[in-house]
Amino acid sequence: MTTNRIANLNRVLNMSDSREVAAPEGTNLSFAPSPPIMVGDRVRIIYGALEGVEGTVSARLRGGRLTVAASLVQPDVSIEIDERMVEPVG
Repeated sequence: MTTNRIANLNRVLNMSDSREVAAPEGTNLSFAPSPPIMVGDRVRIIYGALEGVEGTVSARLRGGRLTVAASLVQPDVSIEIDERMVEPVG
């Protein structure tokens, strides 16, 4: 069985170490650090029941959590979600 999930993660101590992270041998994957998601950024949820929903980050919380304001119904609803479950839009 194959999935789109990473099975093992390499610990990166600081950004200068990130250049030493390599793709698994025999693949054509590449890695690049992404900029942090900040309050006001537009994001798209990429995992879970709300996959595909877009919204605006309204707060950064402890533990890598975000509050996202999304227009599922009127008025906007606030969604608390792990930052690894979103991607920047645009």
